[in-house]
Amino acid sequence: MSAKTKIEWCDATWNPVQGCTAISPGCKNCYARRIAERFRGTKNHPYEYGFDFRYFPRRLDIPSQWKKPKNIFVCSMSDLFHYEVPRIVLIKVFEKMLANKHHVFFVLTKRAERMANFVNEVKKTCRPEDINHIWFGVSVEDEPRMERLKVLARIEGINRFVSFEPLVGKIQVSEWEKYLLKMDWIICGAETGPKARFISVSTVNDLEEFTNKHRIPFFFKKWGNGIDNGSMPRQFPVFRKAADTVGTNPGGNPHNSLENEPAQVGGTVADGKEGE
Repeated sequence: MSAKTKIEWCDATWNPVQGCTAISPGCKNCYARRIAERFRGTKNHPYEYGFDFRYFPRRLDIPSQWKKPKNIFVCSMSDLFHYEVPRIVLIKVFEKMLANKHHVFFVLTKRAERMANFVNEVKKTCRPEDINHIWFGVSVEDEPRMERLKVLARIEGINRFVSFEPLVGKIQVSEWEKYLLKMDWIICGAETGPKARFISVSTVNDLEEFTNKHRIPFFFKKWGNGIDNGSMPRQFPVFRKAADTVGTNPGGNPHNSLENEPAQVGGTVADGKEGE
């Protein structure tokens, strides 16, 4: 498992499940599938079965082994709320997150409805402070997929974030302000790798203007292959808010509380050395 990563907005990845299937245009050039399929058929390799769905029970305890606090991207090589992930596995993963409050966990999905149903059930047995260190997000790549944002915005009492990466279509930001205002963090970036599609510059500019106006942290990764983010902001929210403010963000943090430097990261993500 990767205790270091090149993903700029976290500093570790944790993959108790891996593998996924395409669900929308953003999946077309999936980096995780590309990495995993390189090793299909390699005996005893973590990706011996390529990007087929697999569950690794022995990986569940990895966060407990990391004593130093980390910002952990959960299932960077999968979608935790994929229909192939059994409910019992979801429960086990969340139990581990609840038991490791010294870390901050980020759960990002394209299956917003299943996440909403599960999180609303979890909240019935948890206090706000119990999930204060867990961030729930959706991945959105174009206008039609903004429906995922609506689902996320309606989940009360949680830390919410949205990742517009890869952003491959234009979004009318002004039409979605009601839901964007519910976000505690907005991430954006272009598609990279072979056959990368162009990013909508006007949408990026609109998102930056919106987040600046409403004081919502905005983290822009890069413009595309070989093109860094230039002077665009890389802002982080306060990851551990007071329990009585979780999920009640009226417009993000004041600018003077934002960090504009990327996380200190290194190493590689899912480079074929993730052992069970």
